[in-house]
Amino acid sequence: MKFGFSDDQDLPHALHAACLNEILDLDPKDIEGASYFISRGGLRFRPDSKGMVAWRKKLFVSLAHNAADPAALFMLPPQQTVTMGSDVEI
Repeated sequence: MKFGFSDDQDLPHALHAACLNEILDLDPKDIEGASYFISRGGLRFRPDSKGMVAWRKKLFVSLAHNAADPAALFMLPPQQTVTMGSDVEI
């Protein structure tokens, strides 16, 4: 599937349309009960680690916390979405 920059990225709707147009060999009713798995890891600031200077780390971590939720971006139903990930200290 291809989505443009300003297009709504409704993944369940796109999958349903692909089934109706016989692009996917699935029954459209199967898509209604589908489970969605996404990965989203968290970042934590660790002042004693090497690499970037402290102010850059703090800025990077705060910007990462403001990133859009991928489940909301793709309009995934919350009760059918599993989010997995692990925290990383930088």
